[in-house]
Amino acid sequence: EIVVMDNWCTHGGTYGASHEDPNYKKECKDAAVTICEGNISNVANSWCPDKNLSTGKLKQLQDECEDQVNDMVGTDDDDNDEDDDTDRDLDD
Repeated sequence: EIVVMDNWCTHGGTYGASHEDPNYKKECKDAAVTICEGNISNVANSWCPDKNLSTGKLKQLQDECEDQVNDMVGTDDDDNDEDDDTDRDLDD
């Protein structure tokens, strides 16, 4: 949306009452994780054609994608869908 708005046109309609600004950084990171997960099998088969990649090993490698993306682009507390209770006062 930002790319279109900044480089092409603005939204001509009205947003619904429930519209919230998307978290673009989180969406980008989520896309990177999905792309990583989807490419594991092809890369493994291309680089190691003599090795059999089991479903369990594929899943294990795919589970590494989120950490890999975070290592590459960093983490941000705002990216989490879960509530972070570390800042609340424990005496409440």
